[in-house]
Amino acid sequence: MKHNFFYRKDDFARNGGHVLEDFYTNRSAAPESGCFFHLNLYLESEWDRYSGESVCQPESTAFIGLVLSGTQERKGREETLYLNSGDVIIDRVRGEPLKISALPGTPLRRIGLEICRNRTFEALCCTIFPERITVIHCPYPERVESVLKELKNEICQYGGREAEISMLIFRLLQELSSQQGENSLPLSLQKALAFIQKHGYRAVTREQIAEAAGVSVRKLNDLFLQYLHNTPGRYMIDRRIAYAKELLSTRRFSVSETAELAGFASVEFFIREFRQYTGKTPGKY
Repeated sequence: MKHNFFYRKDDFARNGGHVLEDFYTNRSAAPESGCFFHLNLYLESEWDRYSGESVCQPESTAFIGLVLSGTQERKGREETLYLNSGDVIIDRVRGEPLKISALPGTPLRRIGLEICRNRTFEALCCTIFPERITVIHCPYPERVESVLKELKNEICQYGGREAEISMLIFRLLQELSSQQGENSLPLSLQKALAFIQKHGYRAVTREQIAEAAGVSVRKLNDLFLQYLHNTPGRYMIDRRIAYAKELLSTRRFSVSETAELAGFASVEFFIREFRQYTGKTPGKY
């Protein structure tokens, strides 16, 4: 049987991390008028401080990436995005270089799928995800991971049959569209959370969040209390404390380094907030 994909399982270094599984297309065998897929699966990677540049192929239709753990920074020409565990990015920017880094803390693990030269999926992506870049905070990321693993099994067992690969990618797009639609939060609150996510753990004011959401500060507070049972300020501190716990659990960062990486203005404030949340000081955590 003719295999359309190469499958490589090695322990090879890539920019400070170890990648154990990699799939890629036999591009020389793909006809000019046909289509091909490029599939990367980094299921076993350990990227602590990964930093590199990623460029989609010029003929790429879309890149779909799922973060399994850790926090990934994607820095483009116009904006910087931060993806956490369970986040999916659909990127339809062709040939634009992106600086991709792993934030210190939990090792970055991700699965990436690049779809190339396929007008059917290009039309579907444009219809379902009209923005150039879409980030979905999936309520059920395990469903997305399951479809991507089915793609892996299709390649390993059958060499990547085009009809089956196409069916699985169609299922993947359906699943992403469904999970995007399951977000019942008001659009203004979604914009506020996306703004906070975009800025990672850097300090932003309530006024800046409200402006990004298109509401007043008072309305912003009401939305957070109604749907998240929290205030904007406390919500951001919750995120920082959770990230600080990840950093401290690695035993590689001092208290002052953790405070800075998690976005706290001072070590004293960090220690006080951390003790309030966990009942322990950062040094004893």
